[in-house]
Amino acid sequence: MLVRFCTISPVVHMLPTPPLWRERCKAVLDERGRGSRTRLSEEIGISTGAITQILDGHHKKSEHVLAISKALGVEPPPNPADPGAMAELLEVAEGLDQEGLDLLLEMAKKLNKG
Repeated sequence: MLVRFCTISPVVHMLPTPPLWRERCKAVLDERGRGSRTRLSEEIGISTGAITQILDGHHKKSEHVLAISKALGVEPPPNPADPGAMAELLEVAEGLDQEGLDLLLEMAKKLNKG
């Protein structure tokens, strides 16, 4: 009798790597001192080169964002496809006056430039 096994690949979450998140990660690495990228790469299982490319903004999205965030104790960026985050943003926007809306839009544009 032939038995076949089916494996299910884990879902890979490609999250954005916005500038604010990258800067927070770099700040934690700087605080941890020399060799911190090497230790991080060993902890999460990717090369230091890959970490550098992600944190230098060469990748707009990465499947390693959650692992890096967890290892460094940094809040991961919200997933833009997350309807909860979008609903919360809309709720906040609805409570703002025109000046507040203008500031929110300006900030969102800056964050989106990555």
